[in-house]
Amino acid sequence: MVFLFAILLLMAAVLYYGRYFRQRDNLTAEVLCDGVLIRKIELRKEAAEEFTVVFKTGKNVIRVEKGKIAVISADCPDKDCVRRGWLKYRGDSAICLPNHLSIRIRGASEVDAVTF
Repeated sequence: MVFLFAILLLMAAVLYYGRYFRQRDNLTAEVLCDGVLIRKIELRKEAAEEFTVVFKTGKNVIRVEKGKIAVISADCPDKDCVRRGWLKYRGDSAICLPNHLSIRIRGASEVDAVTF
């Protein structure tokens, strides 16, 4: 019983470490429309800013703060991109399918491993 508890505690610690202590230096947010890069933002350097991306089908309002980015309003019916919340870790992304918008966070190093 104690052994099982120790394993569960270790797994929780690993998950906590992976989520909250990931590297957040040199993060870049890429805003894409139909897969085409329309804006690239260095998150650690940007001051608070809001901008609107207008499409044929509607618009998305995006807010950037130090180290994070989010879609704060959208004209799409489901608003999944707004509910996604703040993106602040490498690999995070938000997608608005009706407006063909995607935001993804990239880190300084995208290579996880090199094999020969």
